[in-house]
Amino acid sequence: MLLPSCLREVDLSEYSIPARMVMNADVVAGQPLSLTLSKTWFIGTKHPNLGLEGAEIQLYVNGTWAEEMVPLSTDSAGTVYCAAYIPKVGDVVRLEATREGYPDVVAEDVVPSAPQITAHQFVWEEATPEDTISYSPWINAPRGEGAFTFRDSAGEPNYYALALYAQDTLMERPMFCSSLYMSDDILEKEQEGILEGIFSDSFGGSGALTAQIFTDETIDGQTYTLSFSAANSYFLLDKNLHLEHGGQYYLRVYSLSETYYRFLKSLQNYSYDNILQDFANQGMSDPFLLFSNVEGGIGLVGGLHYTDIPLGPFYP
Repeated sequence: MLLPSCLREVDLSEYSIPARMVMNADVVAGQPLSLTLSKTWFIGTKHPNLGLEGAEIQLYVNGTWAEEMVPLSTDSAGTVYCAAYIPKVGDVVRLEATREGYPDVVAEDVVPSAPQITAHQFVWEEATPEDTISYSPWINAPRGEGAFTFRDSAGEPNYYALALYAQDTLMERPMFCSSLYMSDDILEKEQEGILEGIFSDSFGGSGALTAQIFTDETIDGQTYTLSFSAANSYFLLDKNLHLEHGGQYYLRVYSLSETYYRFLKSLQNYSYDNILQDFANQGMSDPFLLFSNVEGGIGLVGGLHYTDIPLGPFYP
């Protein structure tokens, strides 16, 4: 039997392209504006330093120059720039960045209004062993059932997201959780893991989380009630410690700009659980590109607003 074969060594550096700036910013109503500026890097680079100091970043609000953003900190993941400006609902925010050696970048988005929550309720329950997987360390952990009602604005497309998080005085930032369970016709399908590893500070940084996104396509202008359930992921942690520091759960309801929604939808398509992405990973179809509104570079400058619904303490 003759089995011919051939071998070719490929120098990947021949396929490298010039680096571009990466600009990421959450434009949140009522919170000081900051952005992270970094750069693309060649896949063969080991431990790349993505910090990008020395850039000039101009901030425009509603078509008028507001200020130049100033550098706050830098590390291997990027350089953070901040502004004194605090976004307001309806503001159109435009960011322009220039730096020697890179193409100029620009991005713009609008700040949406907060979700109109009209009512909410939540009750913790005690789980039974039959309600949990036998090998789960959270057996007998409290679970809860709840619902909230919101009013959608009529005559315009609106975009929403939901996430569960925990917070106490020991935590420097909210700890987003994957223990949120929902089932409703208006929710996007096949969303498990949609936001795992998302860069966005507003959705929990690089920690894992599961969120739900949806639009008002079928409920335009209605007052609508969504039901949900949650599990207490912190049940086995030090009870007295968290009682002392006021540990609480919250459901965060987001209003998203269309830009932010399109980014999350593209992230959903990028999920490794997506069959089309599986084909792309095997070289059988074109790869997915995450949505970006940064002209001249990549990244996301997206507007959002949110309302937190308190669900009660870690230990009901």
